Amino acid sequence: MPCRDARGTLVAVFDAEDIPDASQLRRAASAFIEGGPRLACVQARLSIYNADESFLSRQFALEYSALFNGLLPALGFLRLPLTLGGTSNHFRRDLLLKIGGWDPFNVTEDADLGIRLARFGYEVSVIDSVTMEEAPASWRSWRGQRTRWIKGWIQTYLVHMRRPMRLWRDLGPWKFAGFQLTIGATILSLLVHPWFYALAALHGSFGGRVVPEGDLLLWVSGSNLVAGYGAAMLLTMATAIASGSARRLLSVIWLPLYWLAMSYAAYRAVLDLIVRPFYWEKTTHGTSKQKPPRRVRVRKT
Repeated sequence: MPCRDARGTLVAVFDAEDIPDASQLRRAASAFIEGGPRLACVQARLSIYNADESFLSRQFALEYSALFNGLLPALGFLRLPLTLGGTSNHFRRDLLLKIGGWDPFNVTEDADLGIRLARFGYEVSVIDSVTMEEAPASWRSWRGQRTRWIKGWIQTYLVHMRRPMRLWRDLGPWKFAGFQLTIGATILSLLVHPWFYALAALHGSFGGRVVPEGDLLLWVSGSNLVAGYGAAMLLTMATAIASGSARRLLSVIWLPLYWLAMSYAAYRAVLDLIVRPFYWEKTTHGTSKQKPPRRVRVRKT
């Protein structure tokens, strides 16, 4: 339903399969009362109830734990732009109308909306409330979901970077740099990630004659890759323990393989953006063999 048709002071967005904790609406309302006039949106944490169904659902759950229990609160603390999760978002209706509502042509309209709120000078925060979701457990479902997600992020980056100087003025230097790191660098890293392995394999196969000064280049690139893996694994382990998912820590060792799958989805997203830019690849829900919980328990962090 378009936000202009809503009648309340606050507008909440939930996916049909969501299972929010019973106190979430009260927590969101309290956050707006305490947050001041610039607070436009609060985001609840998303958690996965079918995490142990498959390799992909476990990695998806760990990714969500790192994002909603670690990265987003850190971005909020640093007052950098937050990309929204698309569900369990609670908005002030007047500010949502002021910035133009959702972009119907962006396939991750939540990411775009988070950046637009920042451009208008409004704030987004994460509240201590959990919404349970179903993760895509099969390759086909996961591939489609991640392709659409990355495609929307690319759309968001290209739209807001059409006028870089205007974006700089709207966000200011600090938030502009944050936008480049959270959106631009994420897209770039997904696209360049597999090329390290490809170049390293070629360089080794042809006796070090493929890349000029290849040994030094590959050493620097490899060190950067290991540092990236290490930071991501530490964040994932810390947030998994804090959220009560310590039993899945062993799955963190498969993060490099999961990132390669993400890179595949990124290249698929680029192709999809060129061929059918506004096509929304739907994610099928309700297929999990694990039954959703009847009640959500909020773990204090």
